[in-house]
Amino acid sequence: MKKLIRILAAVLTVCMLTAAVSVTSVAQSNSSNERTIHEYLTEDMGLCDAAACGVLANMKAESNLNANIYNGNHSSYGLCQWSGSRLNKLKNYCNRNGYDWHSLNGQLHYLEYELENSYPSVLKDLEKTSNSKKGSYNAGYNFCYDFERPANRNSRSHQRGGIAQNNFWPHYQTND
Repeated sequence: MKKLIRILAAVLTVCMLTAAVSVTSVAQSNSSNERTIHEYLTEDMGLCDAAACGVLANMKAESNLNANIYNGNHSSYGLCQWSGSRLNKLKNYCNRNGYDWHSLNGQLHYLEYELENSYPSVLKDLEKTSNSKKGSYNAGYNFCYDFERPANRNSRSHQRGGIAQNNFWPHYQTND
């Protein structure tokens, strides 16, 4: 009986360590994705930090910054939870341009393409965002309201503006 208890304790310990490694791995991946997304938005797309914070807040709410994630019923996918014809356009764009539509890189390139071609007013708003705490709030709110368009748009837009301002802006503020 003591041998069985020791074996069960060992198995339980291994399970707990495996779970801890998995949680740490996901957290590190999200942190790495956050940096990659921020760099793409600011360096490749030329957005200011406040605008990038607004986009990050929305991606955090939509996908927890995980490019390879479906929603609960498998109808939406990726960083921005593209669905329907928008998901098909993501896949087609990536296939035409040599990107993996499951990848962070492919989705970021598609996001830029989609903003330029289907949501130019959202892109212009992001480009005009003041690089400030209030600017990060406005970018989060407007990106949610005009690009993501979730159910309960107004309340979710306020929430995402708050996430941009309170969670991301303190980390990325540069006040250029």
